[in-house]
Amino acid sequence: MALTKIIGEGIEGISNSANATAITISSDEIVTMSSQPSFYAYPDGNIAVSNSTSLSTFAANTELYDNGSNYNTSTYKFTAPVTGKYLIKWGFRLDSSDSGATYYYYRIYTSNRAYDQIVKPTADETYTNPHNIAIVDLDANDEAYLQYQQYSGTDSHATIVSNSGLTYIQGILIG
Repeated sequence: MALTKIIGEGIEGISNSANATAITISSDEIVTMSSQPSFYAYPDGNIAVSNSTSLSTFAANTELYDNGSNYNTSTYKFTAPVTGKYLIKWGFRLDSSDSGATYYYYRIYTSNRAYDQIVKPTADETYTNPHNIAIVDLDANDEAYLQYQQYSGTDSHATIVSNSGLTYIQGILIG
């Protein structure tokens, strides 16, 4: 791919061979890349958390944005378009967590590794906001997605509340 330099009105850009701007650097030295893979997804309804011995995939079926169309709202998985480091972040609004649960388990699963978090509730809580962040190494076509589990306790006691500001998964290629 041949790159050319475009200069005009205090903004410098780098375009690809199709003459589309790939990188823009403003006169304030702010760098933007309009094709940088990124996504933000959340569930369109509440999710009952069942007592289970296995992990469930977080059903984030509504996109706020999906730059590059790499997030699948049917499988709830992000597929890396290129090899690199990706920042993956998630958060839940979890209502009515059950103190009878042995633990709540959360996992960012990738093709290369799992990033786990375990929380033991000490009381029935009206509201909690578990969350985590990881920089993950993905090869092109590797997948990343979020899983959760309530191990033991009352079945369908807790609820992951649909709220695009508190209940989501998001990611971006950082390098």
